[in-house]
Amino acid sequence: MNSEKENASIAHTNDFSQICRYLSERSPQPMVAVEGLTHIVSYVNPAFCRLAGKARDEMINRPFSKAVPEGEHNGCLKMLERVFRTGEAELLAEQEHGEKPGIYWSYSVWAILGVDEKPAGVMIQVTETSEAAAFRKRAVSVNEALVVSSMRQHELTDKALELNKELKSATQFKNQFLAAMSHEIRTPLNAIIGFSELLALSDQTVDDRYLYGERMKRNAVLLLQLINDILDLSKIEAGKLEVENIEVNLPQLLSDVDMVMRHLAEEKGLAFSMTAANLLPDTINSDPTRLKQILTNVISNAVKFTAVGAVEVTIDVDHPSKKFRIVVSDTGEGMTDEQAAKIFFPFIQGEATTTRKFGGTGLGLDLARRLAQALGGDVRLLESLPDKGSVFEITVALDNVRYKQPLKAPVQLAKEHLPRLDGIRILLVDDAPDNQLLMTKFLTIGGARVDVANDGEEAVAKANSGAFDIVLMDIQMPKLDGYGATARLRELGYKGPIVALTAHAMRDEIERCHLVGCNAHLAKPVSMHELSMLVRRLVVDPEVKTVEHPVQKGRPPSLRDELH
Repeated sequence: MNSEKENASIAHTNDFSQICRYLSERSPQPMVAVEGLTHIVSYVNPAFCRLAGKARDEMINRPFSKAVPEGEHNGCLKMLERVFRTGEAELLAEQEHGEKPGIYWSYSVWAILGVDEKPAGVMIQVTETSEAAAFRKRAVSVNEALVVSSMRQHELTDKALELNKELKSATQFKNQFLAAMSHEIRTPLNAIIGFSELLALSDQTVDDRYLYGERMKRNAVLLLQLINDILDLSKIEAGKLEVENIEVNLPQLLSDVDMVMRHLAEEKGLAFSMTAANLLPDTINSDPTRLKQILTNVISNAVKFTAVGAVEVTIDVDHPSKKFRIVVSDTGEGMTDEQAAKIFFPFIQGEATTTRKFGGTGLGLDLARRLAQALGGDVRLLESLPDKGSVFEITVALDNVRYKQPLKAPVQLAKEHLPRLDGIRILLVDDAPDNQLLMTKFLTIGGARVDVANDGEEAVAKANSGAFDIVLMDIQMPKLDGYGATARLRELGYKGPIVALTAHAMRDEIERCHLVGCNAHLAKPVSMHELSMLVRRLVVDPEVKTVEHPVQKGRPPSLRDELH
């Protein structure tokens, strides 16, 4: 009985093998047939022998796992069972060869039906996919590298954006600084050069010459102080600031500071006092130049930002700590906490309108603090309240004296022929008294009638009355600046020529002047002859009363454009 079943099984196997041979002997694709239940190899075609590198006899009648070594994670055997049981074909991709690392085979498996229409075994088609697997691994590796590169690229992009933001901020900061420096330098230069032209005229009185000389001297001192502040700050930044330690006549130094600061305060109608809390020594060892510079910067800052009231300076020598202490209090603008946080940064003032209202570069307090620190002390803001005032404390262990230079006698020059401005009615808009006096002298010498407006709002009210032939408009002013005043006049229908007469001389500032409605731009310092010529041409010559804005042609106008 057993012999009959065994014979039947052999017959079945022979039939299955013959079927597989009939189907795949000449196929170029490597193929293997296995018995469904035992996974015994029943047939291999020549193509598979070549792929496996084995003779057919080495594989026939052996378990598939022995004939075809499996990889550690090969799921082929379980797949053979499923296909035989369900009759559904399956695919297993890229299995590593058990005996040949780096060699990958892929398996396509389907069931073969016997004479009874039931699965008799399983056919396996094998494809070598080593190259595809290697490519896939390379692709995965490249993709991982791309992901890493992409992440790095994002990091670099973020860093580039941050650097670009810093660069734009630095560029904007630089442009603001250059514009502020241009204005602060040109304003005193305008007074110096202008008054020097007036001094050269032979018909000026002695009193006039004295007044011009004093104004020249005052503006020259301001200009010198600005230049010194910039140079000192650059030295501090570079770590090259040198300080002295010499004997200083302290009463004389304080007297010098008191005289200058008292005069500055009284010009604004402020009360000023400098008192000692205890007995001061006759001399101390310090740097007299730097100490005087510190005191001047802090006290003048208090005067500048005080419109009504007083500036009080209290001096105290603290012998135990060997500190020279000066407290400066004022009844001025005061500051919010946010504004106070900015005052010791160079080129920055409490808010954007501060520079326009009070002028200045924002260098004074920062420089004073750094100098005081270089002298073993500090400058601190002790208290500040909006509309109430501020209290600053200076501590140093150093000192300085500065002496005034005598005014030189004016040099007599030949009088230059000036264009006549007889009968021309001019509105001069400027908030600086020295420039008001200078420009008025320039224009009235030629015969013009000049009225003055101190800010933009006053300028709009006066110019709109129709009583003037031309408006000379300063740009940086309190309340309403020159840009806003000019734009408002044009909106109200003012048709007369408006000249931007200003220390703002950067290209974009010139363009902006024309865009808001100015007919011409004349940068300070101003020549008396150039100013008179421009006024005459704009008022007297009908062809230039309405000047086309050169900026509309793609370039900023110059004085030569207006005169020629």
